[in-house]
Amino acid sequence: PGIECSRFVSLTDFLAKHLKCCICLNVFDKAVTNDCGHTYCRQCIGDWIASDRHHCPECRRPLATAVDTVYNFTINSMVGEMHVKCRYESEGCLEALELALMTAHEAVCAYRLCPTCGLSIGSANGGHVCPPPLMGDTAPEDTNLLDIDPSLIQMIENEIITELEPMDWSDVAGLEFEKNKIKEITVLPLLRPDLFQGLRKPPKGILLFGPPGTGKTFLGRCIASQTKSTLFSIRVSALNSEW
Repeated sequence: PGIECSRFVSLTDFLAKHLKCCICLNVFDKAVTNDCGHTYCRQCIGDWIASDRHHCPECRRPLATAVDTVYNFTINSMVGEMHVKCRYESEGCLEALELALMTAHEAVCAYRLCPTCGLSIGSANGGHVCPPPLMGDTAPEDTNLLDIDPSLIQMIENEIITELEPMDWSDVAGLEFEKNKIKEITVLPLLRPDLFQGLRKPPKGILLFGPPGTGKTFLGRCIASQTKSTLFSIRVSALNSEW
């Protein structure tokens, strides 16, 4: 939720201060205003209320449902006319357009990423062939844990291992910049290590931080699903347990 300040062209600190959602700390995306006059991204305040926090994040006044908010035409019109950089800038795109026009550009951007392999498609009119997969469902089973006490394994599984339903990147609303970066620096090196031979080793970890309701858990679940990894959900009570 929200649009990263770094994507805007010539965004002053003064303007950013008045166009920033206090939940996601980004520029408003589909801004809505509650009955006490405070404004948030529509998804941010919706997630806030869905997590059983029925009060305004700023003044703490009661806020029963997201229906208590109204679409802020003034702010949304202002943000829509501001120029932003293409989300594929890191791939080489130098286009900068009004936010309202950027979505159409990104759909055909020559530097957009292939949703299958995560690599740059290249020319919008050129053909793109995904490289053959290196890893599959037939990968040999890891036998490193065979000698560990089964009761300890069961205890750990009961405490921190989360059962996952298959998830795709499209199941995570928004966060396009974050999703593309995660694919590039985390998912792709795991699935296609042959592409990184001779390069620096990819990072072994990634830190997702932010207030509740900003999509961190969904991103973690999607990473685990896409890489066929195990998702560990560790609580304080689990850290203090006997094992």
